[in-house]
Amino acid sequence: MRLVTSCLVAALVSAAPAFAGTIIYATAASQSRIDGFCVGNDGTLAPTPKVQIGTGGQLPRRLVAGPNGVLYVAEADRVEAFRIGQRGGLEPFGSTNVVTGPNMNPLDVALSPDARLLYVPQNGQARIVAYPLDADGRLQSDFTSCIQGPGGAGYQRLLVRDGLLYVTAEVLGGRVSVFPLGADGSLSAPPDQCRLGNVNVDRSPVTCPLSERRHLLLPAALIIDGDVMYVESRARRQIVTFRLTNGLFDPPHRNKTGEFVSVCLKDDAGKDLTGNFKYQKALNKSAVLNQYQDIVLDGTTILGSQFTHGRVDAYHVRPDGRISKHPRRRTKEDVRGSPVGLASTPSAVYVAAGEFDRVQAFRVRRSDGMLAEETPFSQTNEQTGSFPNALAVATIPLSCF
Repeated sequence: MRLVTSCLVAALVSAAPAFAGTIIYATAASQSRIDGFCVGNDGTLAPTPKVQIGTGGQLPRRLVAGPNGVLYVAEADRVEAFRIGQRGGLEPFGSTNVVTGPNMNPLDVALSPDARLLYVPQNGQARIVAYPLDADGRLQSDFTSCIQGPGGAGYQRLLVRDGLLYVTAEVLGGRVSVFPLGADGSLSAPPDQCRLGNVNVDRSPVTCPLSERRHLLLPAALIIDGDVMYVESRARRQIVTFRLTNGLFDPPHRNKTGEFVSVCLKDDAGKDLTGNFKYQKALNKSAVLNQYQDIVLDGTTILGSQFTHGRVDAYHVRPDGRISKHPRRRTKEDVRGSPVGLASTPSAVYVAAGEFDRVQAFRVRRSDGMLAEETPFSQTNEQTGSFPNALAVATIPLSCF
């Protein structure tokens, strides 16, 4: 197994080993800026940013470095693109239209496998949209397809895999929904079918997912490895695992009879079904312990950033996909650190340490991704007032230094 992400609070990650050059981009959320730190061949971080560039919108909170050499940044009212230079420099490279009243408010952003579409959860408009990208990765201003969500969906993370879009949302206690993608990666509805609605225009009907697991109590970050899903339930304070079938959950069933029903809980005439319904049981769960802001999979280890206690926990994943009940290792606690986003390479896990205003690096074992040390072997200098909350790793053609 190798890094698969997903999916917090902060980070989508593009992980790669150091070839000609490697750079880590961090959101300086409080200052509406992106910082880029060079990474040495041994995984060490340069103490000061090689790159600093302001964002057009406020509160950059998630970013992804695409294989097309472009960095995409989700901000409060837009998504921006930056062309990554040969030595890691950033150049503005297009932006979506600004969406306000309410703000777009995306908490994540994800690329299609062919890097021709960018998926963005617009929480302010209760929808997920797909923006087209040019052949060179330039971001277009208007979306071309969408998914209409329920009011107050509270979309958290996106994950694209095998023609399916996985979405965690806080609506009605929390759920993971799975939507099919078109052959070209498009979402199921045209733009005019994803409307907020007002006194003159009706709100668009909610798009029914292909598969769904409800009652997950505020799910956020998620990972899929093979046929197993790992999702962090913040209200339960544990990581929950599920065995998927062809990428999907088992359909819900009636509590008394065991009869399977539509995932949308409607009959053939479109009328709402009534009664108590059960959903697929978890494969297993970690112990009730902590809320994690982000989780990543490295080898046979799941790493989770624990904001409140200021540490990173490492769980072992068994060959059958089950996660260990308790962390096998953890970094030294420091409540001032408030770690948020994570990024992983073959030799290290990188942590956006918000209150420390810096990025930290912890060694991991190459054999299984387990934490090798309790303290960082490298870290950047403090970038006063920056509060980094998300990271992305990019490989560049020339040395970053």
